Amino acid sequence: EQVVPTTLYNKKQVNSMFAKASLGYGGYAFLDASVRKDYSSALFNNANGYIYPSLGASLIFSDLVKADWLSFAKARVGWAQVGSDLGANLINPAFPTYSGSYNGYGGKPIMWTKAQLVDDQISPAINSSTEFGLDLKMFNNRLGFSGTYYNETRENDIIPISVSAGSGYSTKLTNAGKSVRKGVELVLTANPFKTDSFDWNFSLNFAK
Repeated sequence: EQVVPTTLYNKKQVNSMFAKASLGYGGYAFLDASVRKDYSSALFNNANGYIYPSLGASLIFSDLVKADWLSFAKARVGWAQVGSDLGANLINPAFPTYSGSYNGYGGKPIMWTKAQLVDDQISPAINSSTEFGLDLKMFNNRLGFSGTYYNETRENDIIPISVSAGSGYSTKLTNAGKSVRKGVELVLTANPFKTDSFDWNFSLNFAK
């Protein structure tokens, strides 16, 4: 059987601007913020730029609460957004060609349009996540606990939907999806036995 080579060429360019700022107070309170803007060649020119920021704060309150049994304690909270756009060549699709024996054309080259239409108002999908956490070290770091609650929402998800075949297409790529993911992650660590020659550590993990 003859092997027929094919060539596929895709090109996508993303230009980005990014800024970040960090503040600290007293060595126990911290605030971090960032913002990023992407310009993607995979989106239409009238709306090819999108922004996603982030904000995080933490407080090491073991420096404020004087307790012999508490080695370290930190509370943290964060919020962030992340964007994602289309793949290459979707808004300006090339015409695929075929030169094999197909539908009786006897090897003559044929060309066709792709069956997927792209919404001219399409925008990037955005993931927004919020996180709360607590980290503890106790009894001279022999016992530890870390807990995190997260809530993530994905909006304007880019998915194909069915359209009438009379339009000349079978699907349309548009913003039509939304999903929510949330849960809890817990980690317990312990160092129950420690000598100069032996050190025993273990951890327990729980996620839901």
